[in-house]
Amino acid sequence: KTGMMVSAKKIFSIPKFPDDRETARKAAILTSLLLFLAIVLILSIAATIFIFSRKVESLMVVGFAAGFSLAAYWLLLLKKVKAASLMLLSGIWVVITGLIFTAGGMQSIDAVYYAAIVVMAGLLLGTKATVVFGVLCGLSGMAMVVISTYSAVRFQIFPVPPWAGWLNMCLGLFLIISLMNIALKRLGGALAAVNIELEERLRAENALRESE
Repeated sequence: KTGMMVSAKKIFSIPKFPDDRETARKAAILTSLLLFLAIVLILSIAATIFIFSRKVESLMVVGFAAGFSLAAYWLLLLKKVKAASLMLLSGIWVVITGLIFTAGGMQSIDAVYYAAIVVMAGLLLGTKATVVFGVLCGLSGMAMVVISTYSAVRFQIFPVPPWAGWLNMCLGLFLIISLMNIALKRLGGALAAVNIELEERLRAENALRESE
């Protein structure tokens, strides 16, 4: 029993990076993102049961998103932070693109999730990733516009009645607000660390002057 508890604790513990502050920061951000995504997926399951009309298809979308999230978490436990971040971002982009395409294309409120993906990319992989995923999402949206304009076939699987649209908007806003809170907290922590370092230097300089 004790062995099982130790094993479970090891599975759910986040790896430490004492010698690499930047990797430790990204691992902490990725952990927070996975937690917020887990909350969104749980809410999505509840919405599938009580609100969404295409329940089987909606559960499939949730299942794919959960699969990519679990794969990213497993890579994180293996201390492969960059690979975990790429897995999460790429997987969520695939799921969201498929969801938007089958929910009305660029007319769907689900397009708000693209904004969350771009913010996630910036937090996890930096400025270049923000640009790459921003361009990728923009091109995906343009492709959907072209297809809907010139194709006679409609690919809409998910109807988006008012309550479903409102809920999807709220979930998207929840993700974006959560991501911004992570960024602001990290920025506040970095500024606090700089202030502490400056204060220590000033004390050292003052002590040196007094000793002279």
